Amino acid sequence: MLAGDQPFVTSAALNQLCAAIGGGEAAAYVRDGQLQFLCAVWDGAALRRRLATAGSSMRSLYAAATVVEVADRAGVSRDVDTPADLAAVRRLVRDPVEAGIDIAPIAPGEGDQRQPKRGGRLHGE
Repeated sequence: MLAGDQPFVTSAALNQLCAAIGGGEAAAYVRDGQLQFLCAVWDGAALRRRLATAGSSMRSLYAAATVVEVADRAGVSRDVDTPADLAAVRRLVRDPVEAGIDIAPIAPGEGDQRQPKRGGRLHGE
């Protein structure tokens, strides 16, 4: 799953999630303590099973899934929802160092990975 409003997602970031999934149903980034539902990779069969029983929300899709959480230290899952978000992204593109954000590509296998987690709880709950 990938939202269209995440301008910093790279193929390296998606490869990192693919490498992290292991025995889980999905792997997703965690940024600022929140699971990033729309920046994730899923096992195809697991996704089809979950979609068959999920409600209309992303939380219902993830509710009982085994999700491997990957720390998003580079900020690749940052999304653009408001004019303020867009202004922040524009600042990042102009000068990411000054903005205090590391948007360097992620090497496959790099980053914190947690064990698969069931129940769809957000990290830190």
